[in-house]
Amino acid sequence: METVPVAIVGAGPAGLVVGLSLAQNGVRSVILEKELEVGDDPRGVYLAADAVRILYSLGLGKYMSTIGHELYEVQFHQSSFARPPFHTIDLAHDKLAQAAPNGILQIQPELEKALRKEVEQSSLCELRIGCDVQLLEQQEESVSVYYKDSTRSSKQLQARWLIGADGKRGVVRKMFLEKVADIRQVETAYRYEGTWVAANLKLRAPTPGTHPDFPLWKLGMTPLEVYDLFWPKGWHFCAPPGKPTASGRFGPYESGYWRHEYRQDGWDPKTMDAEKMFWEHLIPMVTRTSGRDNIPFPSGAVTFPRDCIDIVRCRPFTFSHKVVNRWFSGRTILIGDAAHVFPPFGGQGIASGVRDAHQLAWRIALMDGMPNLKAPVRERLLESWACERTKSVAAAATITWINGLLANTYLPPLVWAFWLLHWLVNTLSLKFLDYDPQITQEQLGFSNVSGGTFLSRYRGGLKLPQIYIDTLFEKQTPSDALLASDKSIFKLFILVPEDPAPATKVGDIEALLAASEIPKHVLSSASISIVSLGLARPDSLGHYSETHKHKAAPSPLSQISPRLVRKGYSIHAFKERFGPRARFIIARPDSYVFAVANNLQELRYCLDGLKKTCEGTR
Repeated sequence: METVPVAIVGAGPAGLVVGLSLAQNGVRSVILEKELEVGDDPRGVYLAADAVRILYSLGLGKYMSTIGHELYEVQFHQSSFARPPFHTIDLAHDKLAQAAPNGILQIQPELEKALRKEVEQSSLCELRIGCDVQLLEQQEESVSVYYKDSTRSSKQLQARWLIGADGKRGVVRKMFLEKVADIRQVETAYRYEGTWVAANLKLRAPTPGTHPDFPLWKLGMTPLEVYDLFWPKGWHFCAPPGKPTASGRFGPYESGYWRHEYRQDGWDPKTMDAEKMFWEHLIPMVTRTSGRDNIPFPSGAVTFPRDCIDIVRCRPFTFSHKVVNRWFSGRTILIGDAAHVFPPFGGQGIASGVRDAHQLAWRIALMDGMPNLKAPVRERLLESWACERTKSVAAAATITWINGLLANTYLPPLVWAFWLLHWLVNTLSLKFLDYDPQITQEQLGFSNVSGGTFLSRYRGGLKLPQIYIDTLFEKQTPSDALLASDKSIFKLFILVPEDPAPATKVGDIEALLAASEIPKHVLSSASISIVSLGLARPDSLGHYSETHKHKAAPSPLSQISPRLVRKGYSIHAFKERFGPRARFIIARPDSYVFAVANNLQELRYCLDGLKKTCEGTR
């Protein structure tokens, strides 16, 4: 019988990300995927916020130009995206202090292909396609997976952990956990269910050669200007009057893809034709009577040529928001759509699955490195993950609810309120009114979660910012590189202030770490990084000038490529988030903080808290 530390069922984004994240933490896994090839239907089109950061940390930055394009604005309109927006969310600003893009409009099959390429290059993660899971059996110390491979031969795989990433109708939950543990998706405080007609379009710009009689050529407009006028950049939500709509470009700009979804109440497949109703809904939105300057066209109303619009897919979908009543049972765990589903106007589906995967992987690595760990301690560590994920999904649902309120409800007072808000923010520079729930959530992280894997008393649960740093070996590299595995899961950052350097030396801290008796695979002296809070040469950081391979300082702003620096980017993000007195950070590999200490005495307490967390005595 073949054995493996972790078996993963499902090779969608969540399954592939958990496999790569496990590999990053030194754990081998096998991914079983039923389909032989990546499906060509672009389903989810948005990658939100920290999901982008996670993908970059897994090495996907080099593929982003083929996966999609960065989203700079989300706009809310009344009735049609042909009208000016009444509310705009600015995503070009580095409000989340993560350096990576705040959102990517992507082609999901291209994302999955890129993830598979990374899996192929990994020595610790194997993808097996054409594998149909038939039966699951869970024992106290393992899970047995019975499946038929691509040749229809019967196979058995025994794993210490099983992760179900096979979607809302997948075998792990529907055929196994529902029966043995009554785990099912249930409604939450945010309830939504509705039918939407969703279409993927392939667009081409008309040209004077293909459409010589198109009236806008007489105004001197180019094909690209025509394309941008009728199909504006950004993502667009359209609120009543009219049908609630979500639409925008996705994939690389040159791909010509456009997603168009609208709510269709009372859907009846016997009497309704999705494509016919789609054209009736779309054509008014791609008809213009004036250009961006609001000067009326001499020819009157102009409609974008219908023969330049190809429907790739158009059909109704029923969307809802549900979350599992329990995330795991024994050694079987659910992530992604197997654990939760979202409506279309939040853009949180794929992102939440990526977060599930990334935050689970290091915990499995932690437990896998302690083979004598008792079952109650394992249960507690998984419960801490479930607590954090429940809070994160609830936060994602809040963003979805706000977007849904603006996109689904005809509330004229609300529209005027947003007009006033934008006038105050942009005209009078009252930036404190520029409320963004995503920023608030980012600043809090998990700090207000009860039962998370961190020390609340010592500012645990906060999110690590990301900046560009210079190290002894690289220039202008993302600071998340300091979290890369060094055979220990947690990392210890020594923060060096800009003013006179502290007297404490690395040797003192290594002695403190040794005295804590924390297992080396949890935190070792090799995982200590010396990080300057101000500009400095990495090879000489005050009293820390002794040789040490992990030294870093913020890259000078003048030396960072302009294309990498977003509005609002700050080289002082660490000091701004943790305060000028912070001297030590115990960091988790998922970019969250376990604890922050202002001095050696506090660090001693924090190390003791880490040891007790791993032992299950805290």
